Amino acid sequence: DVDLIVSDVMMPELSGPEFADIWLELHPRSRFLFMSGFFDESTFSESLTGSRLLMKPFKPADLLKNVKSAIQGH
Repeated sequence: DVDLIVSDVMMPELSGPEFADIWLELHPRSRFLFMSGFFDESTFSESLTGSRLLMKPFKPADLLKNVKSAIQGH
């Protein structure tokens, strides 16, 4: 089982949200934590309601806090 998938929003072949859409078709209970230095907020919010976004740069403590929160479903 996968508790959480951490992905960048912008990737070379497939965006993080596009990957999530495909993954969630097969694993609808999965959780995602996305990270990005820049992104289109409207695209993110339309396609991935309920997903979390961590803006770069971030501190390790912020990453840990967001991972814990995402896994616990808060």
